[in-house]
Amino acid sequence: GNPKKKDSKKGASPKELCRTGEEHCEDCRLRPLNDVATIHYTVCQKPWWCFPLNHDTIQQRLCRKLLHEWFRVRSDMERSWGRSGFGSGEYDRDHYFGDCTKFGKLGYVFI
Repeated sequence: GNPKKKDSKKGASPKELCRTGEEHCEDCRLRPLNDVATIHYTVCQKPWWCFPLNHDTIQQRLCRKLLHEWFRVRSDMERSWGRSGFGSGEYDRDHYFGDCTKFGKLGYVFI
């Protein structure tokens, strides 16, 4: 998460103190997605809520990448079952692989 106390478009301000009280700390939200081993969706919201995450902040950009990866893995799993890997939804189809028909929990296309 954010090692500093404020969210921003570019990451934590170098002038702001770390939450740990240290002078220097890494903003792990800036790490490449390939470095992420596990995530908890509380901040990003659950993938099946079809949340758009369209604001240009570092947190929402990271969440958008993480949620896209979740839908990509779902697509891969469905293709391994002989399905197309794309649902019938048109809501941000490239991002959600057709698994959302609209924003919100009611927009999710179940397997």
